[in-house]
Amino acid sequence: ITPVNHIHLQIHMDEVENHMGGVVTCTDGVVTRTGEVLTLMGEVATHMGEDVVGAEEEAGVGVEAITTIR
Repeated sequence: ITPVNHIHLQIHMDEVENHMGGVVTCTDGVVTRTGEVLTLMGEVATHMGEDVVGAEEEAGVGVEAITTIR
């Protein structure tokens, strides 16, 4: 899924879990929450806010979510 309007946010998987619930994993760059793919436009931005950015090292894995700027 590659939306025309998108930005890449590196986010803490723990933060997503805290805000959205469920279990967040990242496999081959695809972020899922309890099996639901979180690459839909705005999905993560809506729940987290566009300015929530975390370092890949802190998350323990490279996490990229395709979102739109609110």
